[in-house]
Amino acid sequence: MSWTGHAADFNAWRDQARALYRAQLPPHQVHWDDAAQPSLLSDGGNLPAPVRAGPRVPKTLLAQLERAAACRIEQRWNLLYRVLWRVAEGDRSAMLAGDADGSQLVQRLTAVRREVHHMHAFVRFQPAPDGLPLDLIGWHQPRHQILRWVGDHFHGRLGRRRWLLATPDDGALHGDGEQVHWLAQCPPDWASAARGAAGEGDPMWERYFSSTFNPNRLNPQAQLRHMPRRFLAALPEGALSARLIQATRRGAAPEVVRSGAPLRIKSAPPAEAEPAEPHRDNQAGRADKDR
Repeated sequence: MSWTGHAADFNAWRDQARALYRAQLPPHQVHWDDAAQPSLLSDGGNLPAPVRAGPRVPKTLLAQLERAAACRIEQRWNLLYRVLWRVAEGDRSAMLAGDADGSQLVQRLTAVRREVHHMHAFVRFQPAPDGLPLDLIGWHQPRHQILRWVGDHFHGRLGRRRWLLATPDDGALHGDGEQVHWLAQCPPDWASAARGAAGEGDPMWERYFSSTFNPNRLNPQAQLRHMPRRFLAALPEGALSARLIQATRRGAAPEVVRSGAPLRIKSAPPAEAEPAEPHRDNQAGRADKDR
């Protein structure tokens, strides 16, 4: 017997995984796909009848599985079911980094944690345009589905202001001053305003970024490790950063680089034309002198 599971989110996967475990269907008899992209092998039938109790696993594992489910990767649900099955059967090595499945689980948790850090660091809110019931709007393009993990962070920093953080394909977060709501479908005018504000210049922020830029410690490679290039277009300092690096490489003085003033590159004077045959001319000159 085999079965195809469909899961668009963790809750849908968890309910089906529990039923499949109770039906005693091992991982090699189950194929998972995203509900948004149904498999051609989809049977579309009801869940199989239970023959035993549900899985008993540590709460920490459920938390890890839920967080790893945010990682956008092909076949993401298959790994989660294998780990769940093995741990429920008493094999807790599936949770360890030294195990083949555990290693993949740890890698996904690391990827999600890193993407959460990126969203904390690289979201720049802008004042909302007139006509919207919002104070601030922001736009971010995360690699993984991490919106639910960042709501408390921004809620704690923005206080009672009304804000929106929109993404291209993972809905949006909306803070109404009291609570944070996840919007599966962001209102089109809100999403359009947030997308349009991404990357807009902000004189105050650019002045701050310029004043803290230290050309003596310029290391673009290290900077890209902490600030991936894919985020630069949505940051107000994205274009400014490139100009500062260029000014430093051209040898501008630190105070000029920090000021953000346009560079004046002195062009080199044209080289004097050298005689085509200097040796022969010198010989001719010496001959004239002798006469």
